[in-house]
Amino acid sequence: MPATQISKAEIVKIALQNFIRSGIQHFTIKQLTEITSISSKTVYKLFGDKTGLLKACLTLHYVTLYQELRRLLANANNEIESITSLIDHIVKLEFEVNPRFYNELNKYHPELQSEIIAAHGDLSPHINNIIAKGKENGIFLTNINAGVFILTIQHLYQGITRELKYTDFNLSGRELVRNTVIVYVRGICTPKGLDLLQQTEYSTFKNVK
Repeated sequence: MPATQISKAEIVKIALQNFIRSGIQHFTIKQLTEITSISSKTVYKLFGDKTGLLKACLTLHYVTLYQELRRLLANANNEIESITSLIDHIVKLEFEVNPRFYNELNKYHPELQSEIIAAHGDLSPHINNIIAKGKENGIFLTNINAGVFILTIQHLYQGITRELKYTDFNLSGRELVRNTVIVYVRGICTPKGLDLLQQTEYSTFKNVK
C-alpha cells in the first residue's frame, strides 16, 4: 500500500490488529513498515517510538471496547444481566480471544493500560447507577456501597491479571474469576438476585452455586 494512500488512523488500526495477533513484544515497527509500505521515519515522526504507537493503538482498542461494554449495559434486561454481561465479555477477551496480547499488556505496560482506561473507559457512573437500581429492585443488598464494589472488583481482577497472586493453583483465568470476582458478586445479591444469577446465559457465571 503506497504511503500516500494510508492515513494515521489506518496505520493505528493495522498496528493494533497485529499487536493483538502477534503479541506486543513480537510485533515490530519494521514489520509495520513492511505491511503498510511506509518508512520507519514516518512511523517515528507520527508516534515518536513503539510505546507511542502502542499508546495510539490502546486508545483505539479501549475506546472501541468500552463502546461495546456500554452497549451491553444499555441492552441488559436487569441489573444482574448488566453485571454478568460486562464481566463475561471482559473475561472472554482477556483469557480466550486475545490472551497473549493482554498478558503482555499487563506484564510490560500496566501503567500505560491504566492511563488509557482512566482517560477513555470509566464505567463508574454506569455501575453506580446499576447498583442503585439493583438495590431499589431488591436484587442487591441495600447496604452495598457502589464505590467499594467497583474498587473491590478491580483489585480482585488485577490480582489475577497483573499481580499473579493465584498462579500456584494452576487454574484457568476463567476459573480464577469464578473463585474471586464471582464469589464477591454473589455476596452482594439478595435471594432474588441469586435467582437471576442462576438464570444467566453468560458462560463465566454458569454452574456457579
